[in-house]
Amino acid sequence: MIEPKVKGRLTIRVTAVLMMASALLELLSINTEAVLFGGVRGGTAMVIYHLTYVVAFLLVGIGLWIARPWGYWAVMATTALYTLDKAQFLLARESLRSYVVQMVSSIGPQLSEAVPTSELVTLVTALYSSFVICWWGFALYIHLRRRYFGFAREGADAPGLET
Repeated sequence: MIEPKVKGRLTIRVTAVLMMASALLELLSINTEAVLFGGVRGGTAMVIYHLTYVVAFLLVGIGLWIARPWGYWAVMATTALYTLDKAQFLLARESLRSYVVQMVSSIGPQLSEAVPTSELVTLVTALYSSFVICWWGFALYIHLRRRYFGFAREGADAPGLET
């Protein structure tokens, strides 16, 4: 069993709750089209995309809450998934542009008239890039706090290779 005074426990537990809330929000957005493999996708691909994130966020949330070694790996795997997803999102520039135009037009024509599309694409690129950086910062934090997940000591070379 885990000792109650492991450093970072409150932060990790709060994050667990937020990850479960993210899963719920992802489920609520299941009908929102997704930029995937160079195009804006709907239908079955869109549903699978959102359900993948629902499962990933739930696994991370539960893994963080119950503090098992697989929770550590869930964070690392979801970080990799999120990074690859956002990289393909940002590299498909024409699809990204179409997505931004579609989102802006759903808000209202005043915004699309007030701000050039190229500036909105730049803003979305910066925003999603900062999200990826934050994910990697959190993954690093989890790695530094891997003792929370039951790994033998903070200085262990790699989880599961305790001495």
